[in-house]
Amino acid sequence: GGGTLISARREIARITRDLNPQDTILFYYSGGSARDWEQRVYLPVGDSDKDYLRATCLDSDYILSCFRLCHSRSQIIIIDGCYSGAFFNGNRGIPDGFCAITSCGTNEFSWGDDDGGIFTRLLIDGLRGAAAERDGNNVVTAQQLFRYATSLATKHKYATTPQFWSWNLTEPIPLTRLRRRLFLSYSRADIKKAERIVSFDWE
Repeated sequence: GGGTLISARREIARITRDLNPQDTILFYYSGGSARDWEQRVYLPVGDSDKDYLRATCLDSDYILSCFRLCHSRSQIIIIDGCYSGAFFNGNRGIPDGFCAITSCGTNEFSWGDDDGGIFTRLLIDGLRGAAAERDGNNVVTAQQLFRYATSLATKHKYATTPQFWSWNLTEPIPLTRLRRRLFLSYSRADIKKAERIVSFDWE
């Protein structure tokens, strides 16, 4: 994208600053990530310089520090980029209530084309219509989405081995919910009953 490193870091800080424990935060990145000689992964933005990765790219230290300081206990990071499995190399601590999905292993490329990242498309397919859901509750969790995308990514023409991490999650993080449509036919005399049905919490 065309954003600068300063604007990207500011937005991460702004969004994480005022979160409550019950809030869910999702950080998603898709692009041409890179590694340095220490095998640390960097996420380029609009004004990044490949000769100065540490100085001009987003890195796990900064992102995770913002996540550690925020109050949310429902946090997820999704990275679709080369070497993304090495994103946590050399990190200084992982927050509680956290999980992460990366598109490939530490030494793998993450493939894409003119339509974007292949792994990202698999994730979207899993979310669309709750296709990745397997429990019958019409809710797709981060774990279910990972399993769905992995089952396809490992068999793809450009196969990768996606990675999943979690730290002290009290329950799976829901990502999408498929809402069923209800057609309700009633007479004018039954309007009160119909309103009770419509207003009922079906979750």
